[in-house]
Amino acid sequence: MFSNPKVLLISKDNIQLYQDPENPIQLDFTPDSVKHLEIINIDSFRQNLKQFFQRNNLSTNKIIIVLSDNILFEKEISSREINTQKTQTQNFVDEVPIEPEKRGTFTISQQNKELTIITNKQLYEVIIDILARQNVAVTHVVPSIFYLPKIYGPLGKQIIKKITQDNNILNKIDFLSQSEAQNSQHDGETQRDQKTAQPDNNQTAKAVIGIVLVGVSVALSLYAFGIVNNPFNKSDNTKQQPTQKNNTPTQAVDRVENTNQPVPKETLSVQIISAGTRDQTAKVNTILETLGFNNIAIGSLSITGSDKTIVNYSASVSSEIKSELQNELEKIFIEVITTDKTIDPNYDISIVIGKERL
Repeated sequence: MFSNPKVLLISKDNIQLYQDPENPIQLDFTPDSVKHLEIINIDSFRQNLKQFFQRNNLSTNKIIIVLSDNILFEKEISSREINTQKTQTQNFVDEVPIEPEKRGTFTISQQNKELTIITNKQLYEVIIDILARQNVAVTHVVPSIFYLPKIYGPLGKQIIKKITQDNNILNKIDFLSQSEAQNSQHDGETQRDQKTAQPDNNQTAKAVIGIVLVGVSVALSLYAFGIVNNPFNKSDNTKQQPTQKNNTPTQAVDRVENTNQPVPKETLSVQIISAGTRDQTAKVNTILETLGFNNIAIGSLSITGSDKTIVNYSASVSSEIKSELQNELEKIFIEVITTDKTIDPNYDISIVIGKERL
């Protein structure tokens, strides 16, 4: 009878059911059921969920659960030594203030990088069980950061469409597909600690302080891992859209690839993506104008930034221009890295601003 899956978003304080992509139905967690990612009273939690789903007459037999950025812990480890990488990843996992048997872990590796994302899997496992009793199957559990760096409000129609229709991404980032491996990994840890754990106020405090608000650095990591396209494409969930100046073209200048003729910087289009202060954006803009760039677009996203300043170049940018810009940016920012893979086809150069030197 039903075929199209619906989306259920889990956040730290509530869940949102998207039967209508533009009008989600929300259930707020009661203080006696969930607090700081911990289920305090599982009976109360289950009862509230059961009543919520019954009250809203589910119009689907398939659900995709999306985990909000505010219930995720994440870390990217880069090392050429595989043993060092695994040790650092395990150290991060051990530091996350979630009991081992409750950790839901997703890990993806590429070359010398490994990205690990952790949440309290009990939150989605209880929901999966409640829905199963109503003949609704949860097909995937995925982190929101693969679609949006940070959630400010309702997901929006376009994001919902991407989540429900892009099976290629869903199958690559599904927590459920890694659950069997995770259970095997933590069986030994659970057996070593048979004592009933008492409430730990320090553990709760660590959870509050340690929640990772995943931002630019993670979005770019996912892009680098080849899972998602440009994480900074405009969407109906972006809090502040980029504003253009100096008649920035809507498309990068059309050129013949691999030509030996240098492309004048005056014709190159540049995008500044800032998660920092206006002062940082102004400094980069001044650098570009001083170097002779004319087509500059400035975008400000209110999300947590990265230490690294990342510059993405199209094939149209000469090595001389790259070197010149690199030298100027390194005078201001802690670390400047470059890639030859554009994150937006509308721009020849995209600069994601990181932390400044002290």
